[in-house]
This record gives sequence, structure tokens and C-alpha cells, in this order.
Amino acid sequence: MCTAFECSYIDLRHQGIEDITTFVIPAGTEKIDFQFNNMLTIPSGYFINMPQLKHLNLGANRIENVSDFAFSNISGLTGLNLENNDLTIIKENTLKGLVNLRHLLLWHNDIHIIEEKSFYDLSKLERLDFRENDMDHLIENIFDPLQPPVYLYDIDYDKNKIKNFTVGYFDVMTALTRLDFQQNQIEELSNNLFLNFSNLENLILQSNKLQFIYEKSLKGLVNLKSLDLSTNLIIYIEEKGFYDLSKLENLDLHGNYLTTLSMNIFHPSVQPGDISRFDMSNNPYLCD
Repeated sequence: MCTAFECSYIDLRHQGIEDITTFVIPAGTEKIDFQFNNMLTIPSGYFINMPQLKHLNLGANRIENVSDFAFSNISGLTGLNLENNDLTIIKENTLKGLVNLRHLLLWHNDIHIIEEKSFYDLSKLERLDFRENDMDHLIENIFDPLQPPVYLYDIDYDKNKIKNFTVGYFDVMTALTRLDFQQNQIEELSNNLFLNFSNLENLILQSNKLQFIYEKSLKGLVNLKSLDLSTNLIIYIEEKGFYDLSKLENLDLHGNYLTTLSMNIFHPSVQPGDISRFDMSNNPYLCD
């Protein structure tokens, strides 16, 4: 463990820490790793004298509560790891002040509530990892519409309980290239849901409850390269269902309930042979 005043990295993993305030961190510290301890709460005011802090790892503790404005004095932070804790809520002021945050890891908590405006200061966010939580719907107005997250390229909601998307929910996230909602409970894709997703390259919807793909379900995904719809309940794909997906390279439809598949689902310029990986296995289908 580094204790020198000018030390830029402090490793406090596996120290049995229950109270974070028992440690005085040097003001010049740039990275702190508190993984694998026993902390229950992160109080406000603790990080007040750490202006150089860039990376903070609080993963694999037992954190149940992050006080309002706990991180408001470390505005230079670019990476925050809160994965594998016991959080149940992200309040409006939980992440207040993190105006330079790029990576936010909330994987494997029990979060079922995200209050409105809770990500308002996160306009520079690039990656959001929200896997293995307890969300059953997406909260609107978590980002500031006047300062949208124009750099956010990767969102991962794998293994939640999301049932549907609201049209327009992702419209402020124009830089998205990867969207992962596998192993949720999504039953339908609203028409024109992805109309403003022209930069999306990878869409993962594996293991949901989709039954139908309509003409406008995937409309707007003009740069999509990989689409995973495997192990859903899909029985029908409407003609032109993949019409905008002219750059598709990987298409996974295995493990559905398709009995027929019209080649008119694609744009005339696209043939199944143009797709390098096209998996239709484990469907009771007969091709037209």
C-alpha cells in the first residue's frame, strides 16, 4: 500500500475496511482502489480534499447507501466503479458534480429505482454498465436534455427485468454504437424506436420475450453490423423488417419459433449470403 504524500495510486483492497472515513487520503492521489472491503455507506464530504482524483473503485463491498453529494467535490473523476454492492436506488443527487465522468459501473447491485435528473451532470459519460440489477422499466428524464450525453457509446442493461422501451427514450444518446438488453423481459419493439440510432453497430436483444418484428421495429439502424435476436419467442418477421439493415454482418435468430422466413425482409441490395454469420438454427422453419 502506498502512503507517500505524493503517491498517485493507493491500493486498499482486502483490508477489511468498514468505515471509509478512518483513512486519510493524500491530496495528490489520482486513483484509489477500495475493492473487496465491508463498507456499507459512502458519506458526503469524505472526498473534499482530493482534487486530483481520476479513478475511484468501490466495487465488491456491501454499500447500501451513497449520501447525497458524496462525489460533488471530485469533479475531475473520470471512472467510478460501484459494481457488486447492495445499492437499491440512485437518487437525484447521488452522482451530483461528476461533470467529467466517462465510465460508470453499477453492475450487480439491486437497483430498482433511478430518480429523474440523477444523471444530469453526466454529459461526458461514455460507458454505462447496469448489468444484473432489478429494473423493470426505464426511467425518463435521467439525462439533461440541454446537455445530453453526446459521447455515450455503450449501454449494458443485461439481466434486468425491462419489459418495454418508450419511443424517444434514447434520442439524446446519438453516439450509441452498442446497446445490450439481453436477458430481460422485452415483449415488443415499438415502431420507429430506433429511428435516431444511425450510429448503432451492435444491438443485443437475446433471451427476451419478443414475438414479432414489424417493418418499422428496426427502422433507422442504417449502420447496424450485428443483431442478436436469439432465444426469443419470435414467430413472425414482417416483410421489410430488416430493410434498413444494409450493413448487417452478423444476424442471430437461433432458438425462436419461426416457421417461415421471407427473403423480402431485407433490402433488395442485401442477400443472406452477404451476411457473414446468419444463424437460423433451432427454428421449426421452412424458407420461402
